[in-house]
Amino acid sequence: MKTILLMRHAKSSWAESGVDDFDRTLNDRGRKSAPRMAAWIIENQLVPDVIYSSTAKRALQTTELIAKSFAENRQDRDIPIHWEKELYLAPPDVIARTIEGISNEYNRVLLVAHNPGLEHWVGVLRNEFTPFPTAAIACFECGVDDWSEIRNGANWKLIQFACPKEI
Repeated sequence: MKTILLMRHAKSSWAESGVDDFDRTLNDRGRKSAPRMAAWIIENQLVPDVIYSSTAKRALQTTELIAKSFAENRQDRDIPIHWEKELYLAPPDVIARTIEGISNEYNRVLLVAHNPGLEHWVGVLRNEFTPFPTAAIACFECGVDDWSEIRNGANWKLIQFACPKEI
């Protein structure tokens, strides 16, 4: 059984003119919602074995805030983080290839990335469009043993969907 938590980065700022999209930072709302979503993950016993994250500043900051919350609440182990530049504005195919490349030693993965790619990938897994706001998490389970099987007719089941405004 494999579990994937797909998370869109937390809310970012548009306040600084001239800042490249890749370098946009989280705003106050984003800095508050990332730890709130980490608490939701912990509360629902969905703490991942590994985290994969875009290297864009807003995704990096989201991931760091989440990892900090996990560390404060789970002293027993460090969760490895893989920084993947390819996840910046990645289309669904790149997201799928990233997931397919995950080591099978990990059964539960958190992947932090961006729209529209995440929204489209969630739509592919659900067979229906699902709006994906900032800091939202869609958690899917599948009865595969190997991450490389995720597109070979695997039946992914949405088990949780949460947004900061709802928790």
